[in-house]
Amino acid sequence: MKNSKGTPFGKRYEVLEEIGRGGMGRVYKVFDTIRAEELALKELSRQHTDSPAAMLGFKNEFRIMSEFRHPNTVRVFEFGMNEENIPLITMEFISGKNLSDLSNLSVEQITDILIQICQVLAYIHSRLYVHRDLKPDNIKHLDDGSVKLLDYGLMSQLGVQASGKISGTYYYLAPEVIVGGIIDESTDLYSLGIMGYELLTGQRPFTGTRKEILQGHLKQIPADPASIRSDIPPSVNAIIMKLMEKDKDRRYRKSSEVLEDLQYLTGKTKFVETTALRQGYLYSSKLVGRTDEITHFDRNIRKLKQGESTSLFIGSPAGMGKTRLLNEMKILAELEGVRTLYIDNQTAGDRIYGWVNGLLRQIIPLSEEQDIRHYGESLARISDSLIPELGTSEPEDSFQTPISGFEEIAASVAGWLASVTQNDPLVLFLDDLHWTDLMSIQVLNEVIRRKEKFRMLIVASFRNDEVEKTSPLWHTLEEELTEYLKLVPLSHGQTRTLIENLLYPSEISDEFSAYCFGNSGGNVFDLIEFLRYLITEGLMTKSGSQWAEPVNPESLSLPEKLEERLLLRVGKLTDETKDLADAASVLGDELNLESWQIVSGYEEDRFFHAIDELIRHQIIVKTDGHYQFAHDKIRTALYESLPDARRMDYHLKTAEFLETRLMGNDQHLVPAIARHFAMGQNKNKAFEYSLQAARSAEQNNAEWEAFDHYRNAARFLEENPSLSPSPSEGVPLLLEIYEKAAQFSSAAWIDASTCLRWLQKAIDFYVRNEHKEKVFGLSLSYIVTSSITGNYNAARSKIPEIVGTCDVGEGTLSYAILYGAGVCLTDWYQGYQNDCFDHAVAAIDIFEKQLDTLPDDAWPAYSWSLFWRDKARAYLGKPVDMANVDKIRQLMVEGKSDKTIYWHTLTAVTARAAFTGRWADLLSWKQLASRLSRKMGKVFWFECWISHSYLYGALHHGEFFQLENHIERVQASPDPYQVRLAWLFRGMLHLTRGDYSQAEQNLREFLRMEEENPDNSYLEGFVYLARTCIALGTTDKASAYIEKGSQLATAGPYENPLYQLQFLQLKAELAMTRADYTQADHCLTQGLALAETLDNPIQTGFIRKLRGKLYIEQKCLEDAEDQLNQARDSFLFLKNKYQAGQVVTILESLTQREEYKMLPRGAGPDAVALSQTITDQDEQAITRTEDAMMRTQTEDVYIKTKTEEEGLDQTETER
Repeated sequence: MKNSKGTPFGKRYEVLEEIGRGGMGRVYKVFDTIRAEELALKELSRQHTDSPAAMLGFKNEFRIMSEFRHPNTVRVFEFGMNEENIPLITMEFISGKNLSDLSNLSVEQITDILIQICQVLAYIHSRLYVHRDLKPDNIKHLDDGSVKLLDYGLMSQLGVQASGKISGTYYYLAPEVIVGGIIDESTDLYSLGIMGYELLTGQRPFTGTRKEILQGHLKQIPADPASIRSDIPPSVNAIIMKLMEKDKDRRYRKSSEVLEDLQYLTGKTKFVETTALRQGYLYSSKLVGRTDEITHFDRNIRKLKQGESTSLFIGSPAGMGKTRLLNEMKILAELEGVRTLYIDNQTAGDRIYGWVNGLLRQIIPLSEEQDIRHYGESLARISDSLIPELGTSEPEDSFQTPISGFEEIAASVAGWLASVTQNDPLVLFLDDLHWTDLMSIQVLNEVIRRKEKFRMLIVASFRNDEVEKTSPLWHTLEEELTEYLKLVPLSHGQTRTLIENLLYPSEISDEFSAYCFGNSGGNVFDLIEFLRYLITEGLMTKSGSQWAEPVNPESLSLPEKLEERLLLRVGKLTDETKDLADAASVLGDELNLESWQIVSGYEEDRFFHAIDELIRHQIIVKTDGHYQFAHDKIRTALYESLPDARRMDYHLKTAEFLETRLMGNDQHLVPAIARHFAMGQNKNKAFEYSLQAARSAEQNNAEWEAFDHYRNAARFLEENPSLSPSPSEGVPLLLEIYEKAAQFSSAAWIDASTCLRWLQKAIDFYVRNEHKEKVFGLSLSYIVTSSITGNYNAARSKIPEIVGTCDVGEGTLSYAILYGAGVCLTDWYQGYQNDCFDHAVAAIDIFEKQLDTLPDDAWPAYSWSLFWRDKARAYLGKPVDMANVDKIRQLMVEGKSDKTIYWHTLTAVTARAAFTGRWADLLSWKQLASRLSRKMGKVFWFECWISHSYLYGALHHGEFFQLENHIERVQASPDPYQVRLAWLFRGMLHLTRGDYSQAEQNLREFLRMEEENPDNSYLEGFVYLARTCIALGTTDKASAYIEKGSQLATAGPYENPLYQLQFLQLKAELAMTRADYTQADHCLTQGLALAETLDNPIQTGFIRKLRGKLYIEQKCLEDAEDQLNQARDSFLFLKNKYQAGQVVTILESLTQREEYKMLPRGAGPDAVALSQTITDQDEQAITRTEDAMMRTQTEDVYIKTKTEEEGLDQTETER
């Protein structure tokens, strides 16, 4: 339809009057000169004409209306554009009166009107839509008594979640629309009840201000219509009040139910619901099986109202109903009058700081101008350019100017939230947090740590089986700042309840519910998808409103995997619709109509018809702003089933479309464009955008994302060198990438082999160009990367290369840097602790001879040397020099070193505390180290360096709580050193619990890995395998392990007094099994002397305990008692009640022996006194001993620990 000029709509249409307007446009009464009749003409508002998606949505409204064929709907005629390219829809003009203009209607007339509205609603609902804008102004009453339903602009898909944004007229809104609940038939029926109330009584049930009206819908019970108008029959009164029930379970659920009741009153023909389109369309408006979680959330809401900010994480595998639960919680919060913000990380998480940008978009309308200016300035650099309120602070070369760290970003976010929540609290929902980037998680953690600054409840959900144990997402849980709810599968009974809701009003047999439970395992999505599959395959059928179950379901032969059932169900679609779903699976999570149509290549009619079919089969759902898959499992199954050629084609089309949407400096689409071009095999474009994405991620301090994009760019450049621009300063771009990305602090953990290959290529280039300084620096990085990833031979072979190529002579500064910052690391990892110590001492000597003239770039190497000297001391069982620790800290304060080196120094202190049994010291230092690493944004396996100390100390102290979980997280580390430790400590844990066969299995696997490539835990394999074999009675095996381990610990590179001490105890234990008491006593005497030399109280306790057992076997009971009492005192000095308790058990057993009872009276304590040992007497002994000894030993340590974090913060401020 094209119009000639003349009127605003061309010569064809003569505007007679404006008859309505709304948010999306205006409606006019016009005269069509061609049809020679009066029509209604709807025009899209000009403010929406620049949006392709809004234009398509307007077209879709026309298409849906054109398909409606019902006496009570409006006929549409044409869709067209005026001369200004404003879209128009023409439809029949209804000349009757609006219901709002009618008065003095009889009850019979009103019930007839309600019946007609129910009939048209039933028709619309059968086509899987909800009208959502029922009100008297949208219903025309004709002279013949019939009615017409108008305005379908707010219509939405049946069974989807409302956004919580108020759409529609306040007077007629159902409660679930206000709070973001499930939109279904009963939503329209509530509005129908409000209209019926108004028609019958002449007044609305809820009036007042906007807020008062909305609160009325949510909480107030209106007066009965019959109390206002006396001729209203009780039955009609009951129908109206049931329609207006706030609880959907008590409201009419379907139009057919209302019709049945109304027609029973009037005696009119029974209406039969059209069900063809509803076959297999399942949804439940009721949340099932999450009562405990809702109760927990309600407690947090009450805390929030009292001024306490909290955070709550909800984890479960996919399909358990996390999103639905969060939406239900959102409804409850809003019913309590608390404001809510909701961010879907599945759509926001495709970019760095995704949820932060989502938050900024939503809090700007809640903020004062001064807050937007103040906080917007600091956050503009990480925000979308599509948030114009924040302005822009892009420098000339944004890639060269890093943005603030995550701590600073979190401080700005927390400050802004403090201002926004000063008067009214908020609940922030973060759904699907597993999709978000690492930097966003770091910001979230910091915001939670500052939660006392604002009034907000943070609720986040994630797939706990897809979040690595090493992820920082767990940090605030470990710090006990966040509560954690783990969703479990539905029980059999809950599964039955959900099925009854889905198949309402059909009755469900026990056999069928058990069959469904067995096939779904209580997973909500799997259950619903299973039912859909049965319906699609014709194994369940519907007659009227009743479903017929399969006969003898257990005999059915069905695909076992959910993915197979999904694909079979999708296979029932037409080829055209299936292709559209395939295109959507490549586009991703949020389906914009414009991009979807362009990528699919469909004409509009084909496009919308295919969308309708996808909606009917619940492959796609339509939300307020966009379309998306009903669940990510569907998208994944479709994507993985695509043939390679089609997948590549869709990726390429998607990339080309997104490329047209890039605007200025806005980089948020670049990573997606790079990914799609890469998958589409356009290597030129993939290289270009991967490089842009890498630089942008690097600018945002997102090393993991930056490395990944640099790796892609390098791969394309290696395959096609012609892509590279002219080199800057003679260095090819590919070499720049190698050099930059391989030296990221996290690079070795991401891809060690690629890092080493890149570093070697860069080294070779600079060797050819005789750039010794570059060769030295890159080679040092090569040694570090090789060592921390277990490539010790590669690290060792690089040392002589550096010495020869870079002319590194003994006694030179470069020698000190090489050995202090590089070789010592390799020594320590390999377990060569004496070499590590000697090399560190030699480097320190060189550094300290020239401290006055030391270059700035040499100070960190000096700090590393100081650290390695004490790290080696600790692992040799010797005391750590606390003055040295303080010196490293002071260098950090002066800006000559950094937090990373100081953090590593704390690992030496924790190791010493663990090896000597000083549990309280260990916890204090570990807590400081953990806080520091998280403030630096380091991921968990950075902290795993402390895991050896923590696990060792915990096992000896009897702290088994969550130890298995901690071991699992260590095993999830990409550091091979940590992975091995997990096998070691799991074996130690089984040994402690007396599960000797499992202990041996784990420890043998650990020793197998160690013997292939030994590191500094090599000797521990022999120690604990020997201990296990003694417990199992396989003394020959134990003897072999002890002999080999003892030889390694006594001479050669593994020489180590700490292990010598343990092997002496094992030799004594083995000798005792052979009744060789002389040999046992000799070993224990040596061991005790060594333990005292090393100042190791826990080993002293172990030796005295073992000697006590030796004397018992020799029947020297007084000597046994003396040794056991001394052992007990050693453990109590350490506050180790676990070990002390074991000694007390032996002492109590000793008192029951006949020989003991024959000793002179007073020779030892009685059994009652022994049982009080730990609770009374020795607590006093601990206090006395601590006053005399522990103050001088650790007082400075405790003082420093308490003030450390504050000191670090002050240091940063001063610098």
